[in-house]
Amino acid sequence: MFELRRVRQEQVVEQTRLDSIRGEVSRLEARRDSLMNDSATIERIARERYGMIRAGERLYRFADAPDSAAADSARRADAAAAAAGRGRLPGRAPGAPPGGDSLLAPR
Repeated sequence: MFELRRVRQEQVVEQTRLDSIRGEVSRLEARRDSLMNDSATIERIARERYGMIRAGERLYRFADAPDSAAADSARRADAAAAAAGRGRLPGRAPGAPPGGDSLLAPR
């Protein structure tokens, strides 16, 4: 009797887990389809993740006041790079892929 109750409780837990995993699979399939077939999704990711803009566009950045530790760290890194002659390339976001024949151009 107790064994049957325990098995039924386990079944409910596992069914809930299965439903959750199926929902995750559906979400991932929709994301895959969007990435494969929707040019607007690809453009959004190129803009957000890789810092790209269309030719002829202007980029305006509005930054919040940085916290002091992060600002100090960034200033030291920039100063060290400048001293070593390795300044950042203007117009390119950190981590952005090199230019190419693409709809979007690096910032």
